[in-house]
Formats: sequence, C-alpha cells, structure tokens
Amino acid sequence: MKKLLLRCLAAACLVIGASATAAERAITSESVESFFDTAFAVQQQDHGIVGATVAVVYRGDVLLSRGYGWADLEAGVPVDPAQTLFRIASISKPFIWTAVMQLHEAGKLDLEADVNDYLTAFKIPLAFNEPVRVHHLLSHTAGFEDQPIGMNSATLEGVVPLAEYLATWMPQRVRPPGQFASYSNWGTSLAGHIVEEVSGQAWANYVDEHILVPLEMVSTNTQTPPPANLAERMSLSYKFGNGTYNAQPYEWMQDAPAGVISTTADDMTRFMLAHLGDGAGILKPETAALMRTSLFDQHPAIDAMYYGFFSSEINGHLSYGHGGDTNQFHSDLAMFPALELGIFVSYNSDPGAGARDRIIDAFMDHFFPVPYLAGRSTSLPFEPGDFEGDYVPLRSSTSRFERMSILVQYANVGVFEDYTEGINLFGRRYHHAGDDVFEARNSDRTLWFTRNKAGVVTHLNVNGAMASFEKVSGLDAPGNQQIMIALIIITALFAIVLISVGLVRGHRDLPIHHALTGLVFSVLVVALYVRMVMILTGDVDHLVAGVPDSLHYLLLLMDITAVLGIVVAVYAALQSLRGYGAVVVRVGYLALGLAGLANFWVAWYFNLIAYLFDNMPRVS
Repeated sequence: MKKLLLRCLAAACLVIGASATAAERAITSESVESFFDTAFAVQQQDHGIVGATVAVVYRGDVLLSRGYGWADLEAGVPVDPAQTLFRIASISKPFIWTAVMQLHEAGKLDLEADVNDYLTAFKIPLAFNEPVRVHHLLSHTAGFEDQPIGMNSATLEGVVPLAEYLATWMPQRVRPPGQFASYSNWGTSLAGHIVEEVSGQAWANYVDEHILVPLEMVSTNTQTPPPANLAERMSLSYKFGNGTYNAQPYEWMQDAPAGVISTTADDMTRFMLAHLGDGAGILKPETAALMRTSLFDQHPAIDAMYYGFFSSEINGHLSYGHGGDTNQFHSDLAMFPALELGIFVSYNSDPGAGARDRIIDAFMDHFFPVPYLAGRSTSLPFEPGDFEGDYVPLRSSTSRFERMSILVQYANVGVFEDYTEGINLFGRRYHHAGDDVFEARNSDRTLWFTRNKAGVVTHLNVNGAMASFEKVSGLDAPGNQQIMIALIIITALFAIVLISVGLVRGHRDLPIHHALTGLVFSVLVVALYVRMVMILTGDVDHLVAGVPDSLHYLLLLMDITAVLGIVVAVYAALQSLRGYGAVVVRVGYLALGLAGLANFWVAWYFNLIAYLFDNMPRVS
C-alpha cells in the first residue's frame, strides 16, 4: 500500500514529458521540498540508495538544503545537509577552473599561452606542430589519451606530490589540440598544478584562501588527508552486492585537483549563488559571465563546452554545470542562468548513479514542463554506407593495456534496410534531420557525424562534445577484433580436443614437443581469454588504484602465451616444409599456427607486450 501511494505521488512529480497544455509550477520552498521528498522516497525503493543530499537556489535565495537517508548506515547516522560531507568527485573541477579564471582576470595567467610557459618540473612534449594551450585544458581539447589506472592510490602513503604524479603518468598526445573534446582528469590536474606554479601556493591552499574562505564554505575539504574536524563528518560510501550494502574505504586520489573535494549541500548553495550572481565574492562579473559562454563548439546541434563547464539544454532552458563520480559517490550540479536556478545533488552509494541521472531532468519536467517530444517520424535521405560501422571512444588509452576496454565500450552504428527508418545506436533509433545530424524519436538526444576534407565520415558525437567517437575499420574495428579473438578461441578448442585424442591414442603424426607446445598454447589461450572477458565485463572499480596481483600475472601469462604462439607458428611452418604427418594434421596445426600469429597481434595491438616495460602501479 505504501509503495502504491508513493507511485501515485510520483506521478505528480516525476513526469517524463508533460502535456502540451501543462503550465509551469510555482517554485517555492514548499513545492521544491515536496518534490524532493517524493522523488527520494521513490528512488530509495526503485534504486536502493543509501543516502543523498540536495540543494536548490533560486533568484538569489536558498530554497532547499536537505539530507535524505543515511551517512552511516550501520551506526544510524542520518545525512545532515549542513554537517555531512559528500565526495563530489569531478564537480571539484569547477573549483579549479574558477581558480584559473581568477588568475586570468588578475593578469597572471594567459589562456592562450603554451602550458609549458608555466611549467618548471616537467614539460609537455611538442606534437602535431602545435603546443597545448591553457584554454585547451578548460575545454578538454588538449588531445591527451586517457589512462585510468593509477589515478588513485591504495593507501595514503602511496599518494605522491602532484608534480611527480603528472610527470610520471603523463599521457601521450594522440590528436591535435583544439580538434575534438575528450574528457581528461590528467588535464584538469595539470591545470591545478599550473595554479600552483603561478600562485606559489599548493592548489588546495589556493582554493581554500581564494574561493572557500570568501564564500564561507567552512565545511568543504580540498586537503589530502582531510583534517580531523571534517573527516569525522564525512559520509561513508556504499557498494551494493549480494543483497547487502558494504561500506567502502576512502579513495585516495593522485589526481586530486580533478576530483578530491568533499562538501555539504549548504556549502554548495554558496558556490552556486556566487556563479549565478555574477561571481559575487570570487570573480569579476565579466569573468563570471565569460565562464557561461562557449569556449569550444563543434556544431550547433551539439552541446558546447563552456569555460570548464558542460552546457546543456533541458526543456528549452540552457544550463551549465558538471557531474561527478567516484566509485560510489554520484553527484550533479546544474545552473540555469536565465532562470536564476541552481540544483546540486549527491548520492553515497553505487545505485545512486541511476538515480542521479534522472533527478534534475525530473525536476525540470515537473516545474518547467514542455510538450511531448514527438520527434521526427521518418528520416530524410542519406547514404547508409557513410555512417554504418564501428566507432571507438576518443576517451580511451592508446599506449597501455587499458586499450582493451574498447572491445566492450565501442559504438556500432547500424542502418535499417529502409533508410526512412534511420539508424540504430545503443538500441535507440535515430532519424536523419539533415546535414549529418540524426535525432532520436521521442527524445532530445542528438547525433552529429563529422566529415574530413574529402567528405568521409570520421567521427561521431553523441549529444555533447564529451561523447565523441572515431570511426574505425578493418583490424582497428572492435567488432572485427572480437571475431578474430573468437576464431582464435575456437581454433584452440579444436586443437585441445584433437591433440589430446592423438596423445591418448599414441598417434605420432606430430613430434611430441610440437604436440605438447600446441596443447599448452591452446589451453592457455582459452583460459586467459575467458578470464580477460570476465574482467572487462565485470567490476573494474578497484583498477583505478593500480594493477592487482591477479591481473598482473594474467597479463604476464598472456605475454608468455603470445610468444608461445609464435613458436607454434614456427613449428607449423616446419611441418609444412618437412611434410610431417598426414595432410589433415599439418593443415590443422597450420590453422593453430595462424591462431598463434593472430594472438601475438592481439597482444601487440592492445599493448599487452608493452606492459612488460610499463612501470605501472601495483596493488595487492
């Protein structure tokens, strides 16, 4: 009965697409509180969240600062919006960008300057005949690859000084700066270090003195480790598994400027009011206004990157803000300057990721409803071959074994036989709206394809600049790589059966060392690939702190297997040249030798061999 009542109440609050005649609802403290009370009650049942905190500001006033659920589930400590600190992860970045813009407006930092002009401990190598400039960091267009492993440390003792971390784990530059946006935690941490170089203060001390103190954000932490008076008020984080919520250890971050800040709902009201109020207390009005304008805009159909903020349009209202995720904390910040409205939410358990993704849209649907999004019923004409195929995310690694993640994170664009049905991506249908822009029916989701000077489609952008993919083909296409790996495994399975039967029956069509080498290679291939698939499709949260021993030895075994595959290929060539055994045996072993060569290519392509020479962080 209680759940039915909540559902009925939710119908009034969590409206996903209101009728065309629906009017905007009055925003008051009471109406906003009623919305979130109902919304979080529903989310606790639908998502199983442990705790959450929320803040809403409107027209210069705080309408709501509220906690829901538990900061410490076992001890029964409720979330207090004034006292409980939540880790806001990448919402730390707007604090760094605010610091950068403070130094810019003071004339100490030139956004057009080469970042190397401000670096003393290390330099960014020149590539593509163009330096990385400061503004490229704000728009995430520096062109760095992504390297998630090593962002965290398993222990406080393992955290190194920021400059040392940046120099040691410098990613490769893989595309010209200013060409495409690709989210970079390392790039933001580099900006934090530039704040240090220019100001002469540790970035955390600078943010404390020039942002937190002026705004009286007394319950916000930037330091590692947190001071005792704030650490004792920190919400625990929870991972859900096997029907229970398990408290997780504190995440120690190497790339601290990109995500270490913890704060309360009360303190976030001050930060939102400052940015919505023309920078009052921390920025000049013209600087605050500049941060709300486009810095990188690939196409009118795609949300632009502002000065460190993501832009978005919800129900016709332009917003700017940022999301944030640790392994268990999931947060969002959205500010609507024309409405003078700011919303901040944060959840302290991994089921909160799904809850976070819906709550601000639901708020806007409730208070600022729009007509139902009917969308385009049919596609305009387009050439199917231009768009269909595999696309890999720009936010990926190219130089380390994390490159294997593209096998499960790529996008495949399919085209329906009747072009009027449009294209398919991630199970959603998109219709061509013209000029290489595709719109989803009954949704505001948009795709835009980029062409090179020859008119060939090279990239895909999904809704915003951060979700960019590069079109690939041949052996660079993950779909083809999956087929290759599947054929390697199938060949190995047949080899296991045939060689084992031959050995048991005492057949001597092959030299015994050829047979045993082929058998060992085949068993290893099947076992190791199965294990790697389990890792890629499983829980990888723990990998950000380093390579666990189990994965380390798996990678070493895969390298050994790659070399063993070359030996099998050599044996296969010798058998063909010398005529060992029956023709069918030689052909079978030749197939296994080809599988060995293909396996070596996989190990080389995905940097498994390069792992032998990488000094990557290890965790037990």
